[in-house]
Amino acid sequence: MLLINTPKILAAFFGRDARIELSYRLAFLLNFTGVIFSVLSFYFISQLITPGTQIGSYENVPYFTWILPGIALSNYFTLGLGGFASSLREAQTTGTLEAM
Repeated sequence: MLLINTPKILAAFFGRDARIELSYRLAFLLNFTGVIFSVLSFYFISQLITPGTQIGSYENVPYFTWILPGIALSNYFTLGLGGFASSLREAQTTGTLEAM
């Protein structure tokens, strides 16, 4: 019986989380601004490094091209590790942990 209703249950939880995230517009704006600031700061740092500098085992790779995937992966792992903990804490405080 639980397996039959699983898509509806998942849709309800994702819908609830989406409504909560969309209700905090200032937080979204600040997160977006933080991403832009981070990328711009690494871009300007890359302007300080001379072209042709060997970074690790990569030759003739611009610093900004080299660091951009690192920024993306770092943010991805941070979100993955911190997102679950904050979601669990939120479920504890709102009383929906038992339903999950």
